[in-house]
Amino acid sequence: MKKFFASLFSRERFTRVTLPILLVIALALIGFFSFRPATQDLTPEAAKAKAEQFINSFLMSSGNKATIKDITTEYGLYKLKIDIVSDVVDSYLTKDGKLFSRKLWILIR
Repeated sequence: MKKFFASLFSRERFTRVTLPILLVIALALIGFFSFRPATQDLTPEAAKAKAEQFINSFLMSSGNKATIKDITTEYGLYKLKIDIVSDVVDSYLTKDGKLFSRKLWILIR
């Protein structure tokens, strides 16, 4: 076994056999991790529920509750009209529901 590895990493065999095998393995791993299937998009109703739960859990003070009045698609994102106490605010949510922001330029940059 020791002799096999010694011959595998000899200068001549390394450039002819071992290096190409290592390059093919590296390219296969890069391709596998780079081209993962796209994440599943949320339906507008599911996005609305997820955003409302997030806003009320983490962004609102206790006693106040935000409701989402309208949800539309804009620039490949969900545009939410959120009613916060007496003010309606536009916010954006990615289709997979992972990023939420009040400013559009943060998400499309």
